Amino acid sequence: MVNPLAPYLSIISFAVEPILKLGFALVAIGIVMIALGYDPVGLTVNWIETTIRSFIPGI
Repeated sequence: MVNPLAPYLSIISFAVEPILKLGFALVAIGIVMIALGYDPVGLTVNWIETTIRSFIPGI
């Protein structure tokens, strides 16, 4: 018997696999940064805040 969902499963797999790889890379980088004494969450929030503030004149 042929699985009628097989084409859709392969498309989903093709779309999800890069997202999982990127997520794993981000987690690995975060672990290395914590091991080296950095605060990856704080640095990310600070970068986002600085970027947003740079687009608002007068701040």
